[in-house]
Amino acid sequence: MINFGQEHDAKFREQVMTMIPDGAVIIMDRGFASWEFIEEMSKTQTKFVVRIKNHMKTQFNPQRYRVVCFHDPETQTEYRLATNLKDMTDEEVSEIYRKRWDIEIL
Repeated sequence: MINFGQEHDAKFREQVMTMIPDGAVIIMDRGFASWEFIEEMSKTQTKFVVRIKNHMKTQFNPQRYRVVCFHDPETQTEYRLATNLKDMTDEEVSEIYRKRWDIEIL
């Protein structure tokens, strides 16, 4: 799904949930981030990596998902990602999110 920036990403949440194929991992930016949406994806066993907003309080269910933090030395930016990919290391989760940037730049 492509959003040309005219609408806030959060408006597309419900539509996104109906478009996810079985076994897919969805990677989203912080416009989609809310604990309610993350909890909904966890309950439906949708695999995800989503950047969470810096001001979001970390109130999560460690049995369903975790928060991964990493620093981008190029931009000097700190990133916080919520994910339920239990079999991946923090570094692998960070790399998945970095690859999302390549797609967004197109």
